[in-house]
Amino acid sequence: MFARVLRVVAVGLVALFGTVAGLFIAGETFADPGGWEAVVLTAAWAVPLIALSVLAVVRPGPSSRALPIVLAVVAVWVIVDGLAHVTDRDAWGPVGAISMFAVLVPCGLLGVHRAAEAGWLLLAGSAAQLVATVAGMDRAGGQSLRSALGGSTGAIVLPFLMLAAAFLAVAAAERWTGHAHGGDQRLRHAH
Repeated sequence: MFARVLRVVAVGLVALFGTVAGLFIAGETFADPGGWEAVVLTAAWAVPLIALSVLAVVRPGPSSRALPIVLAVVAVWVIVDGLAHVTDRDAWGPVGAISMFAVLVPCGLLGVHRAAEAGWLLLAGSAAQLVATVAGMDRAGGQSLRSALGGSTGAIVLPFLMLAAAFLAVAAAERWTGHAHGGDQRLRHAH
């Protein structure tokens, strides 16, 4: 019972955070640069987020194979961008953090069916974003990790780390009680 309630809470928090943060990102994009450019920029992250989210909820099997690959590609990109400053953050905004956000929301929604996988994916993505932030810090300018986490990175890393812990707690509780998600349905079919 505890694992089921915790799963519902964790999935609800992923959906709530994804919606609120997504609306905030879209609102900022429409405020600056606005116009058609904002439509294109918003669609660039929102369309993959929505497609991967639907896949995660409706087709957990294929998405549990696809999401780690997509997450790995985005993680490598975010770290390379942090090291080499490929995108001009002043001109384009926090492209890496938004890209990671667009992948982590579907990873969290995979927790509807697969809590452990969701937890580990969220943990890996959060860690990659943290590594990218540390790699991209302006140490010469005196930037501290605390100030770096105060921006878009902190808004991505900290909530997703907490959600990773929640999904891993769901998985641990299910192992401890001996019931995986859907275990009740298997028991009913056995009778």
